[in-house]
Amino acid sequence: MEIVRQLKPKGIVVIPRDIRRQIYLEEGDFISFKTEGEKIIIEKKKSDVKAFLKHFLRYQKNGKTMTLAELKKIEEESYDIL
Repeated sequence: MEIVRQLKPKGIVVIPRDIRRQIYLEEGDFISFKTEGEKIIIEKKKSDVKAFLKHFLRYQKNGKTMTLAELKKIEEESYDIL
C-alpha cells in the first residue's frame, strides 16, 4: 500500500488512518525512524510495559521464576525502545 502525504511545517506528517489501523497504531504509541539511502522506514515500537509483560508471562507460562538479574536485563532492554 502506498499513500502520499505532504510534509507540513516543522516536519509534521499525518500517518493515514488506514495504515494506523492496519498496524494497531494508537495515540501515545512510540514509533522509530530509520533511513536506508533515500528511504525513511517508520516502525511501531512496543512500549516498555508491553515488552516487560511479554518476557514475564513467558517465564510464568513455563513455570519458571525470574531472577533479579533477568528483571534488570529486561528493564535495560526496554529503554532501548525509547
